[in-house]
Amino acid sequence: MPAAAMALLAINLPGYILAGGSIKPGSLDGKDIDIVNSFIAAGQVAKGEITDAQRRRIQENACPGFGACGGMYTANSMFTSLEAMGLSPLYSSSTLADDKDDECYHAHEILEDMVSKNRRPSDFVTKASFENAARIVSVLGGSTNPILHLMAMARAGGIDFTERDFERISKETPFIGNLMPSGKYRMKDLSEAGGTPAVLRYMLENRHLDG
Repeated sequence: MPAAAMALLAINLPGYILAGGSIKPGSLDGKDIDIVNSFIAAGQVAKGEITDAQRRRIQENACPGFGACGGMYTANSMFTSLEAMGLSPLYSSSTLADDKDDECYHAHEILEDMVSKNRRPSDFVTKASFENAARIVSVLGGSTNPILHLMAMARAGGIDFTERDFERISKETPFIGNLMPSGKYRMKDLSEAGGTPAVLRYMLENRHLDG
């Protein structure tokens, strides 16, 4: 995702990015599980808390399909960042990988509109866009990797955005999202609660976002 954004910002031609989408949680004995349960299970076997057969059952059911890791890990942190910047359409980051057909089918419509208006990334991607991206990472408790990715993207677009900006923004922006890995909920839950646009609206209403 950041590599695609770097290319788009560098060539500065009409274009945008669709997020690949998040994986749905697996299910075992009536409970939702995911990749984290696989990690935990490996440790539980080492400690003698569960058998290797139990670990195998967990790992066989944790990831039922395709898509990015189900919490606010690096991929979903970048998906939501790009949506906050305007480089991805609304709802793209929170539409699950299994539900992308309609978004992909209509992808050409946004691109045709951008081409007809000669609307390029440099027309709307500014330092404020990068600050919005950093803020949504802070609000949702995302990965630390966007620090590196956003700086690389800014460099590709000729925008001054450094780790000092990220540090300033993280200090003044509250952590609100109770999402995995630090919290309880998955991207599936965020999708069902209104998706990333609901988060952006909340941030805008509470002055955590440059509208």
